[in-house]
Amino acid sequence: FKGHPSEGGLCLGVIEGPAGLVNNLNLVPPGGLADSDAKWSLVPDLDVQDTSDLLVPAMGSNIPWNLDRIDQLIGLDGQYNEPRLLVGSGVHVYIFDSGIYTSHEDFQGRAVPTLQILQSGYEECAPENTSC
Repeated sequence: FKGHPSEGGLCLGVIEGPAGLVNNLNLVPPGGLADSDAKWSLVPDLDVQDTSDLLVPAMGSNIPWNLDRIDQLIGLDGQYNEPRLLVGSGVHVYIFDSGIYTSHEDFQGRAVPTLQILQSGYEECAPENTSC
């Protein structure tokens, strides 16, 4: 959900994904979280750019499925091709899930919980908040 800053809006979260999936989500929070006159909008997906010329040779065929899934737009090919110029610097990834172990050692301290949404409402997460 993105508010309109020129109208005093506040960003509660950003949902990204294929238009068909995002359009089928219930984007308005349950009663009590937003004023009845609140304005909600979707920001359309950006055009996908072909980055095949930026790939380095595959790292091998015995790779975790999650790496195989993120290196191409559709399907699994059993390989992971790391983008040569797209190193992830300055990239923020927002995960909407039923749970993520942000303190796991694989994240190396880079995963930060910021918002927890429950049926009873939402809670902004701060580093000292252990309930998120």
